[in-house]
Amino acid sequence: MHEEIKNTDTVLNPAELQLFDLDSSITKRNRINDISFITKDNKLIILVEHQSYITPNLAFKIFLYYIELIQLWLKLNKKNIHSTTPLPNLPTPEFYIAYNGKEDLKSTVQEFNLDYGVIKINILVKIADIRYSKLKNKSLDNPLAGYSYFYHVLYKEIAENKDFNNAFDIARQECIKEGYLKGFIEKEDFIVNYKDIFDYDKQIMTIAEEKGIEKGIEKGEIETKKETAIEMMKEGLDKHLIARIIKKPIDWVEDIATRNEISV
Repeated sequence: MHEEIKNTDTVLNPAELQLFDLDSSITKRNRINDISFITKDNKLIILVEHQSYITPNLAFKIFLYYIELIQLWLKLNKKNIHSTTPLPNLPTPEFYIAYNGKEDLKSTVQEFNLDYGVIKINILVKIADIRYSKLKNKSLDNPLAGYSYFYHVLYKEIAENKDFNNAFDIARQECIKEGYLKGFIEKEDFIVNYKDIFDYDKQIMTIAEEKGIEKGIEKGEIETKKETAIEMMKEGLDKHLIARIIKKPIDWVEDIATRNEISV
């Protein structure tokens, strides 16, 4: 994945990497990043955020994730900032946005600059278009291609039929048919974990009946959309699909979650 989104021949050995995410069970915070890795020599930390919409503050948001990860890294490595001994070099960050939206990208980078004289920060985030139609490497042994293809079929089926359970099954079967994610997508763990995520039909209809939100969504009422988003979050629905259902940017959904202290 790193090789694909960075568009480089430099390959990191998977054995040298380990997951290093903001786990709410550790940090006791609502804000959790999508995925991040750190090399075992602590020289490099890679943050990747999946986005269906590109909004202007993503670079700064990812930078805040980095700050929290560094705080966690200092704690886990027992580094005391109050010590008289200088801190070692911090892990060098690489920031990426994995874009999988409907609109064409206008830029492949996003910058955030802060200059208050005594404080100068320049944040650069690379935006990688991981839509299946845009991937250069669609080989069957490329996990990113399999991931992209799964969501390509899934979103297509959801848009056409609005049947989330059936869309999941079709996307999974198409991956198996094409040979993507072989050895993983066939496992019961994949079915159980991801089926839970995409088992939306009955949940959505129940919420719609109880809250009367079906007509509200059609009318595009902002308050109704907020209530709908909150109810869907409480039911455990994925934030990306919530955004698609109520037709709002993913950052709008995340903001509603933060304001209502709901982890998504």
